Amino acid sequence: MIMNYSHLLAKQLCIFDIENFKNMKVTEFFSRAWTTEKKHELAPTLTYIAEMSTKLSRMTSYLILMNKKNILRVTLYQYLIDLCDQLIRLRNFNSAFAIYLGL
Repeated sequence: MIMNYSHLLAKQLCIFDIENFKNMKVTEFFSRAWTTEKKHELAPTLTYIAEMSTKLSRMTSYLILMNKKNILRVTLYQYLIDLCDQLIRLRNFNSAFAIYLGL
């Protein structure tokens, strides 16, 4: 049986997101800087957060699809749902939404 440590991973994702959000500057929001060609220079933190959310979503999908056995897919799917629940309880909607999109 797989032991459920989703609460520990949720806490680690929260720490990761907090560090990123603390580095954000108000100027990154000016004139939608994150949508321009110079987004890495004008809004580096916002761009990084968006890229990491995309990577988390892709990793979620990959983890499920890489397993050939349905029982493993179901177990992992249940784990990821529990992880989303833990993230929402910790009010980390950014990571919860990224994982949800990967499902």
